[in-house]
Amino acid sequence: GGSASYSQNSYDGSYDDQGGELASSSVDSDPMSPLIPPGGNDHPRAGAPQDGLPNSKRPPIIDRRHTQNYRESIFLRDPLHEMTRGRRIALKLQNYSWYQPRGKGKNNKHWDVHGLGLQSAWAYFEHSVLPRYIVRSEDGSLPSLDGMDGDVGPGLSEDDQSEKQANVSVYEGSEVGSSVYTPGGRDDNDSVADSDVSDWLYKPNQSNKNGQGGINGLGSKRTRQSGDLTRADPGESKFPTRLYSPLFTPLSELGDFGIGVGLYFSSLRGIALITLIAGCINLPNMLYFAGEEYSASQPGVDFLLKGSAICTEQVWVPCPTCLVDDFDRAKERIAGTTTVTPDGQLQTLVFALKNACDGATMQVGIFNMASLGFVLLAVAALSLYQRRMEIKFDIQAQTAQDYSIEVFNPPADATEPEEWKEFFETRFGGHVTCCTVTKNNDLLVRALAERREILAIIEEKVKEGSLVNTLSLSELAARIENRRHCFGNIKSRISPGIPELVGRLTVLNTKIQGLAQQQYNATRVFCTFETEASQRKVLQEMTVGSITAYKNKTHQVNTKHLFRGEHVLLIREAEEPSAIRWMDLDEKMRTRIKQISITTIISLVCVFAVAVIVTTCRQISAAAAALAISISNALFPFIAKTITNFESHASETGKQSSLFVKIAIFRWVITAIVITVIMPFTSTLTNGSAHLIQSI
Repeated sequence: GGSASYSQNSYDGSYDDQGGELASSSVDSDPMSPLIPPGGNDHPRAGAPQDGLPNSKRPPIIDRRHTQNYRESIFLRDPLHEMTRGRRIALKLQNYSWYQPRGKGKNNKHWDVHGLGLQSAWAYFEHSVLPRYIVRSEDGSLPSLDGMDGDVGPGLSEDDQSEKQANVSVYEGSEVGSSVYTPGGRDDNDSVADSDVSDWLYKPNQSNKNGQGGINGLGSKRTRQSGDLTRADPGESKFPTRLYSPLFTPLSELGDFGIGVGLYFSSLRGIALITLIAGCINLPNMLYFAGEEYSASQPGVDFLLKGSAICTEQVWVPCPTCLVDDFDRAKERIAGTTTVTPDGQLQTLVFALKNACDGATMQVGIFNMASLGFVLLAVAALSLYQRRMEIKFDIQAQTAQDYSIEVFNPPADATEPEEWKEFFETRFGGHVTCCTVTKNNDLLVRALAERREILAIIEEKVKEGSLVNTLSLSELAARIENRRHCFGNIKSRISPGIPELVGRLTVLNTKIQGLAQQQYNATRVFCTFETEASQRKVLQEMTVGSITAYKNKTHQVNTKHLFRGEHVLLIREAEEPSAIRWMDLDEKMRTRIKQISITTIISLVCVFAVAVIVTTCRQISAAAAALAISISNALFPFIAKTITNFESHASETGKQSSLFVKIAIFRWVITAIVITVIMPFTSTLTNGSAHLIQSI
């Protein structure tokens, strides 16, 4: 609505008097506490008979949040041709007892003898994890909900019909969702027999001829929808959905998976087209190199290398100025003979092996320059194409980034969100929905995050319903520590137990209380507007250069845009909230430069070390050098990720860019530069695995 909510990425000092301890009793805890079920101790235990539901044969599914009964998914009736191959294979393997437990004896059946738990897991994976799109009608419109009142599968009750109108997950903790239980008390066996999945499972020799769809209301006919696809929400059950095709999904729809995914595949298509055209331009040169005129059709050259510049015709020519030391890496291309001069003195004649192929023709040069010029122009055009596609994908997917701005240089004392709200609303008329002011309190935020993680681990380790206040936890930790023996002490050093966690929690509580008393300065400000037009208006009117903002050149800016009448703000469009690295926002530029310098030096050392290894392996054989290059290219990304984690970046974009540069430079140098440097010049066009072209 019209109200604005404000959040502050800082600790405001509101800490309980007990030093941050949890509630004294599980009954008084928050209803979402992972230690108790919703509703306190009055909540029925899992597995107990529910109102209108028969006692299930299956054990309860218990998660961290609350206790819940197992419910089967309404997506079990998906048509077989719409399932993934993995799901179909898993369903087929359920015919075998070694894959699907059956139990022993007549009265000792396994709780999931028909594999409905596994089927529900696969249904959850395909409908809530894998991306799906909404299947439109033949006229291209979304199917109406009124038209979906028909049968979604044999044997569904009216309650099941109403349940499909909500997003349904595999496991539901309330009456909302899918259930195999009907007022008539239908058994599990009946529910299985009603679906085409069960027909295929338990009657493998009979095909499903009824042509009925599942929840999607689709027939068994294979159809592929093209055009504008609308991505479905996870667990969508209001409309029929289908998995995106890995082969036939239009490029224009890949922006639904994120701008980066769409740009990647659009760039991949552009690069493929550029290289294809460049190859076609070079076809005359390829035909010339593979013909009789250049090197007698290149006899002895591998089929895949025919048409390259490999020269197979050499001739020995006199070379009076050649020295043996000039051919120390290609001694097979120099030779000499001794003759007697007319005056009776010995004379040494030096010969060198020269390529007899004529590759420096006008035709070769023209086509080489044409392909090079095309590639340069095409890369520039690809850059413009990427920008256009970025705008297109950005329009298709509306995210918080489209409504948000980021202030990079707020005044140190401007920590109140209300002040920023008033500034933007009074000057631009837009409504500020949310404002976040970040402070240089990274130590406090890290301590709070670590405390939350430790509390979550402790809650998983203690028994359900146990008291979790400071006194009870201390008593429990002391009791566990007193019972430990030698092996327990060694194990606690490897995997901390409750005593170690409680000790660390006590230290963090004290540390947080001290850090919360400190004063912190504002480092960044994020404002989200009600409309995209308001964000665009602010960016259009307040965008200035970095030098103008950091040097606070007020005379170059409209006075209406000065914060507090004296500060020039550096404003840009904000990153996605999930891409912002909140812990690193307040890191100083000097520290960041130092970190990047150290990691860059480590990367260069790795490049030098691997170059030495490749050179050594190349002296052994070309295969050894190729193996060394392949192994180093596979291992270095792990090293690069490790050292990049020590860098401070304001966003994931900056971190991934730094990682990409390290990996790209390493692979470029090791794969191309090192091989070219260590290879003799005379081996450039020579045929054979020990020479340049075939080695690459």
